[in-house]
Amino acid sequence: MLPWVQVYTNICEHPKTSNLVDALGITSKDAEPEMIAVGMLIGLWTWAAKNAYDGDLSGVSCRVIARACGWKKSPEKLVDALKSCGWLDADMKIHDWEEYAELYINRVDYQKEQNRKRVKECRERKKAEASVN
Repeated sequence: MLPWVQVYTNICEHPKTSNLVDALGITSKDAEPEMIAVGMLIGLWTWAAKNAYDGDLSGVSCRVIARACGWKKSPEKLVDALKSCGWLDADMKIHDWEEYAELYINRVDYQKEQNRKRVKECRERKKAEASVN
């Protein structure tokens, strides 16, 4: 299953998105700066779904976060802006991550539990076969 996250339709007009544009000084003559910021956020979220599925980025460097967002300037400035605008919490967790990725998190947890069961059953079967021989 490919990772995915929910994206609400108000993200382009959300005040936090405009604040992120201002905090990072995003400008463009070809596209609305909010659309660039949205792309950066979605990049971060899809990266997190694959690499930090619980939304906790506390062990992730600013450089890696910047790469996930496609940000080419100061990684620290990006992380500070994400925090000050409310997209990242002070503890480096993606704000409201459980709300956005709840179905994905539940699916990953379910798959992990199913894998544990399969491995346990396989080990028990091999142990039983070895005791017969």
